[in-house]
Amino acid sequence: MKKRIMLPIAGALAIVSVGTAKTIVSDELTALLPKTVAEPITLQLAVEEYQKDNSFVEFLDTYCSDTDFVIGYPDEVGGGFSFKDEASSAAEPLVGELLDDDGNVVYRDEQAVTVAEIKEAILQSQQ
Repeated sequence: MKKRIMLPIAGALAIVSVGTAKTIVSDELTALLPKTVAEPITLQLAVEEYQKDNSFVEFLDTYCSDTDFVIGYPDEVGGGFSFKDEASSAAEPLVGELLDDDGNVVYRDEQAVTVAEIKEAILQSQQ
């Protein structure tokens, strides 16, 4: 019977089948996982923004790179988007966090998406 062990590899998860020397990393692993993980709220917010104002994609094309990271904020907490370029996100990932007057976290989102993912979500919403 083959054993499987899970190993963290520099921010990615790998599954190694002992005895087969087969390693599965990130994209392969993602393809094997069930599709039960919720879609990042930022994608939904971006599609809604595009439906209200179709110049949103033009804004992204003008001011952002497809590899920039984005966090969206629901209207209930003020709305809008935060952007961070790929280079600075490597050092410190983009996290959307809003605090109340007492310093308590009232909103937090750690699921940043790329501008390319937003554009893809908008395209899919049009089909």
